[in-house]
Amino acid sequence: MLDAMNNGVPVIGYSVTFEGIDVKYGISGLLAENTQEFCEEVNKLCADKQLAMDISVRDLIAEKYDSNKISKDYSHFISECH
Repeated sequence: MLDAMNNGVPVIGYSVTFEGIDVKYGISGLLAENTQEFCEEVNKLCADKQLAMDISVRDLIAEKYDSNKISKDYSHFISECH
């Protein structure tokens, strides 16, 4: 999911799909609770190209989930423990 988001692909998922990811409905992704809602969200994206473009969250990914940043933060945390 993060890889798709990082590449600017609008994402749709169930709440469990986004567990641990800071997704806000209509801003950084679309949420569905069942198959019917999932299909409705897919149709919504297909019908609204602007919405699809707006749900590009590269900044969110770069800020919170970038592997280099996570590695640096982890290294700093480990060095603080010793």
